[in-house]
This record gives sequence, C-alpha cells and structure tokens, in this order.
Amino acid sequence: MRLLVTGGGTGGHLYPGVAIAQELLSRGGHEVIYAGSPSGIEARVLPGLGLEFAPVTSGGIVGKGLAGKVKGLLSVLKGFGEASALIRRFKPDATIGVGGYVSFPVVAWSALRGVPSAIQEQNAKAGLANRVLGKLVRSVFLGDEGAKAEFPEGKAVLTGNPLRAVFSSPKPYEIPGEGAVRVLVLGGSQGARSLNTKVPEAIRSIGSEVEVVHQCGKGNLEEVKVRYGDMERVKVVEFIEEMDEAYGRAQIVIARAGALTVAELAASARPALLIPFPYAAGNHQEANARSAEARGAAICLTENELTPEAITEQIKDWLDNPAKLSAMADAAANSANTRAAANIVDNLLALAGEA
Repeated sequence: MRLLVTGGGTGGHLYPGVAIAQELLSRGGHEVIYAGSPSGIEARVLPGLGLEFAPVTSGGIVGKGLAGKVKGLLSVLKGFGEASALIRRFKPDATIGVGGYVSFPVVAWSALRGVPSAIQEQNAKAGLANRVLGKLVRSVFLGDEGAKAEFPEGKAVLTGNPLRAVFSSPKPYEIPGEGAVRVLVLGGSQGARSLNTKVPEAIRSIGSEVEVVHQCGKGNLEEVKVRYGDMERVKVVEFIEEMDEAYGRAQIVIARAGALTVAELAASARPALLIPFPYAAGNHQEANARSAEARGAAICLTENELTPEAITEQIKDWLDNPAKLSAMADAAANSANTRAAANIVDNLLALAGEA
C-alpha cells in the first residue's frame, strides 16, 4: 500500500502520524510519504526518522482578524494546489490526516479525488477542521470515545491514540521514597508560558525534596533557568527527543493536556497534574484532562486555578500520601492502548482493499 500521511505543526499532531507510518512500514512491502508544513516541527524531525517528507502550505482561518483570515485562506488555496500535485505524483492507495492546518487541504483533496481517506481525532472533543473532514472521509479513528457524537454515524471507530513503538515497554513506576522526587514538566513542543513561570516558583518553595527536568519550549531556555535560581537538581531543555526515557525516570509529571501527552502518560503509567491550555480549539484540552481525571489517572487544574501555591500543595499532598501516586499510575496503565497504531493500520489496509 502507498499511504499518504499528513498533519503536524506541533509534536502532538506529528507523532501520531509517525507512529502510523512506522507501524505500516514495519510490516514490509509498503510506501509512505508524510505531507507536512515546511515551517512545522515535522520539517525538522521527519528526515532524521527516515520518513520521506513532502512540504504542503497551509494556515489557520478561525479566530483570526481580517488580514489573518485572508492570509490563511490564500495559504489553504496554495496548499490545495500542492496537495493536488503530490497526489498525482504519489498516487496513494489511502490518505490519513492526524491534525494540524496542513491536514485539511491534503485530506480534503484526497477525498474529493476518490482516494480512500480517513482522519485520526486524538482529542475528547473534535476541532472544526476534523468535524468538516469527517463528512468527507470514509473513516474516523478516535483516540477518545467522547468525540464520537461529533461525527456521522457509522464512520467513527475507537482505536486509541497511536504511539511510537518505544512506548510499548514502559519502565515500571517507582513510588517516591528516600531521596528527591523526580518531576517532569512538559509545556508541549512550543512551550507553555504559565507553566514556565509558575512551576519554578512552586518547585523552589519545596526545595531539595525535588529533582526536575523541565521542557520549556523554543526560545525560553535562559528565562526558565533564571526562574529556578540556584537550585542544583534542575535540568531545563527546549525540547525532549526521547520522551519515553523522560517519562521512565519521572515519578510526577506536570503537563498540558494535549491528547498525545495524555496517551503517552497512560502508556508510561505515570501520574500527572494536567493543566489544560485554555485557548485550545473547543477547549478540547480540558476535555482530555477531565477524561483522564475521571479514570483516576490524573488531577486536572485549570488555568484559572493555577498558582504556585496550588502546585506546591498538590505535590506535597502526593509526597505525604505516595499511595495516591501508585493508584494513579495503576489507573493510567489500565487506560493505556498500545495497539492503537496497529488497529489504525489494519483499518487503513481494509480501506484500501488490501486487508
């Protein structure tokens, strides 16, 4: 099968597509091209993973001013032209979109040209682009059942969110005991201003009981280092490539609530304090966080509730009651779906008539 995968802009949209591509290629006899934004994280990451990258222009329209809407519309139109040329050249047997602006013109044009097409909706609440594409494609692969009602009846299949193979054998969870508790702070590939400012203050108030790895996002490194002051057991980085290893060391994770993060936390069996990005489309990150919280795998703290004191109080409660962390780790593990990429590839092969 020749599979066209498209999506990106952020790690949360890129890596599910990578997982699907790698799963298909691992079966042998298949070809994959990954269409992404030339300015997105995918342009930097994909060549190093050995995946063929095809740049396609696109942009956002919703929530923009007039000038932004015009610019976004022109970018989308250009993207349709580039998608058309790519599809004529590659002749895919199937196309799948995993989110991000770039997925819209590629998936829409594929579907309109009769290419068997699908989308993968990672969140508990679908965004506008995927709700539109859901009417055009033949299948919708869901990461969370909460989004099922937003798509035409009969199209949505609950597969789970696809993760790379490195998450298939997580390191067992260790309850905090003697020594410093290991905290992993994740603001997403683009960083999170509120986490970058409030978490260091909270950690400083706890002091030597904590060892921290903090992913701060591009351009924030020196500022966040300064916020931690002279604390010794702190490592601040712009981006973490080996996320499985970072989760493996962590005993507590503080993070945004992107769907990929929530899925990786489950696969890694790590308890988390989730702070949803309040301006995510349709507030889907809070839906993701509430879903994880309802399973007992995380605590959700909204942006309005986020203060250094609230973070400190939660960490200290966990340190005083480590059994709570153990129970959350178990709940996370019980909600993990490590076969999501395989499930999606099985469905795509059937969609292309190659099952």
